[in-house]
Amino acid sequence: MSKGKGPIRRSQLITTFGVGAMHTLRNGISVVTAGLDQWYKKESGSSEGELQIDEYKFNEWRLQDLLMVDHFREPPDYRPNYRFAQGEARNRELFIPHLRFPSWYRCRICSGLTELSLTMSDEDPKCSLKRKNKDEKLVDCNGRLQQVPVVAICSAGHMQDFPWAEWVHRSVAPECRGALKLKSLSGSSLTGMIVKCGICKRERTLANILKEGLITKSLTTSDTGTSGTRYPCQGGRPWLGIREEGSDACGEDLKGTLRTSSNVHFPSIRSSLRLPLERLSEKTSTWGRMGEDIYIGPYVSNLKSVMVNGIEPSYEASFIKAIREKDNNNILTTVDDSLIIEVFNMHCRGESMEEEQEVGDEDRDNRFRREEFNVLASGVKDEVLRSKRAKINEISLLAQNFEDIWLVDSLEEVRALIGFSRINSFGVGDLESMSRLMWKNRPNYRVRNWLPAYRVKGEGILFVFNEEKIRSMEQEPVFSDKVEVLNRRKDLRPFHERDLSTRLLVVHTFAHLIIRQLVFYCGYPAASLRERLYVSDDRENPIAAVMVYTASGDSQGTMGGLVKMGEPDNLVEPLNLAIENAKWCSSDPVCMEVGNQQGQGQYGLNLAACHDCCLLPNTSCEHFNNFLDRTFLIGDGSSVRGYFDR
Repeated sequence: MSKGKGPIRRSQLITTFGVGAMHTLRNGISVVTAGLDQWYKKESGSSEGELQIDEYKFNEWRLQDLLMVDHFREPPDYRPNYRFAQGEARNRELFIPHLRFPSWYRCRICSGLTELSLTMSDEDPKCSLKRKNKDEKLVDCNGRLQQVPVVAICSAGHMQDFPWAEWVHRSVAPECRGALKLKSLSGSSLTGMIVKCGICKRERTLANILKEGLITKSLTTSDTGTSGTRYPCQGGRPWLGIREEGSDACGEDLKGTLRTSSNVHFPSIRSSLRLPLERLSEKTSTWGRMGEDIYIGPYVSNLKSVMVNGIEPSYEASFIKAIREKDNNNILTTVDDSLIIEVFNMHCRGESMEEEQEVGDEDRDNRFRREEFNVLASGVKDEVLRSKRAKINEISLLAQNFEDIWLVDSLEEVRALIGFSRINSFGVGDLESMSRLMWKNRPNYRVRNWLPAYRVKGEGILFVFNEEKIRSMEQEPVFSDKVEVLNRRKDLRPFHERDLSTRLLVVHTFAHLIIRQLVFYCGYPAASLRERLYVSDDRENPIAAVMVYTASGDSQGTMGGLVKMGEPDNLVEPLNLAIENAKWCSSDPVCMEVGNQQGQGQYGLNLAACHDCCLLPNTSCEHFNNFLDRTFLIGDGSSVRGYFDR
C-alpha cells in the first residue's frame, strides 16, 4: 500500500478490497486494486533493501490441493524506511498497487469530459479544455477534474469506462467525435445528469442506466429507428491495465452502475480449518497424504528443471533427495520414489490426485468438509484445534434434538481469495475462469502458482442434528415440494451451489436463528459470527451439522464467550428463545404467507424468512442469505410439523 495514500487492513485485501475491487482513497480518488502480477512491489520502484517473499508464504495443504496452488501468501504490511534501522532492510516499502479508475473525469467548472491514464500520478489534475470567459474569449479552463460517478460492468467479471460517446449518439460506432460534457441540472440523482455533444448538440440523460443490459439494448437502435449493431462488453480489465479488448472479447451484456455500488465487486473466498496432520481421516489415501508435504515451496520452486508437464528425468534424483530431506513428518517413508514423481507431475499438469481415487458420489467440496467434520466430531487437542464433547444427556431439549454438541475452544481458519464476480454474487464459473481475472500472466507451473490468503483464530460450537428426525422429515412430501420449488428457482439463476435438500434447509435456517440469539449472550456482534455447514445426503454416511464460530481478524476472534455459551446449562435459554422467536415474526402473517405462496428475498430463494426473523449480515452466511425457511424448524402452526415440533 502506498505510504499515506490509502492504508487498508491486510484482511480487507482478501475480502472487501481485493483484486478488481474499487474503493475511494482519503483524497477522494477512486482506484481499483491491481492484479496479482503487480503485488509485492516497492513504492519507490527501487531495489533498495531485501525482498524476501518467504516471510509472507504459508501452507494449508488441504486447501492448496483443493485450489491446485503451491502455497498462499499474506498481503504485505507497509514498512517505511524511516521507521527501521539501516540494518533491518527486509521487505521495506512493499505495497499493493492500485490504478485510477474510472479514467474519465468531469470538470467542476466547464462540465467537460476528459479521459486520462490509468497510471496517472497527479493527485489534483486540471482541465485542459477551453472555455469562454466574461469577455467571450477562449481561455484555459484549468478547473479541477473529478472522476465520473458511473462505470460499466458485465456478469463475466469485466469492467470498463461507461461508453459516453456511444451513449449520447445512440450508436455503436459514432462518426461524431465532438467534445462531451456531463451536466448536472438538478438534484444528485442520475436523472438530473445529461451527456451533451459539443458538435452535433445531441444530449441524453443518464436516467435508467442502472437497468441490466440497458447499454447493450439502447445502442442497438440507430437514429433512423432501424436495428443497429449490438454493443457487447469489450472485455475491459483495468486492474490488469487492460481498458478494452474489443467486441469479440466477451459478448455479455453491459450494465451501467455507480462506481460505489455494492454490485461492482463480490469476492469469492474459499476457507479451510487447519487440521492436525496426524488426525486426518484414515480414508485419506497415500496420494492425499503426499499432497500434504510435497509442495513445501522453496525447495522445489527454485528447480529450473520443473516444466509444465513435470520434472525432467535427469533431475529426478536431486528432486527426490530434496523431498526426502524435507519430509519432517515421515509421511513418505514407505512411498516409492516413482510414485512421488508421478504425483508431483500430475500437479504440474494441473491434474487432481483425487481423480485417481475411488471417491464415490460426493463432490470435492463435500469430501473437503467431511474431513473437517470427522476431526471436529472425534475430539481433538492440538495447538491450533481443540474440541470436546458437551454433556447434553441430562437436558431433554438438547438430547432430543441433537446427537452431539462439540465445544471448539480453539481453531484456525485460512481464507483464500480465488476470484470475484460482478452484478451477481454467484461467481463466474470454475477456478480457471477466476484465475483469468486475477492474473494478467498466470504462472505456468503449479509450483509457482499462489493465491492471497490470511489466517485467523477463533472458537465455535458444533451442533450435530438428530439423524432420525432429519430422515423422517425427508419422507414428507410437504418439505420435498418446498425444496423442489427452490431448486427450480435456483436453476434459473447462475448459481453454482449444490442441489438443495431438506436437511440443508433445516441446518441452514437453524444456524441463522441461533446466531441471531447468541449475539445477546456471547459478547460478539452478528457480523463477527459465521456459519460452517456440514451437510451430506449420502445414505450410508449422512451428515447434518453446523458449526457456529467466530474467526475475526482482530481481538474479537478469541474472547471465549461463544464456547462458554455452548455449555449445556448456558445454551438452553438462547435455544428456547430462538425457537420461540421463530414462531412469530414481526412481519407475520405476511412473512409466513408470502413464503409459502411465492417466496421472498433475492429471486424468491427464501420462503418463510425475512430480515425481521432470519437474515444475517452477508459475511456470516455461506449462501448470501438464500435458502431459508422457518417452517422447516417450527412448522406452519397447523398441520405441518417442523424439526423442533416432532
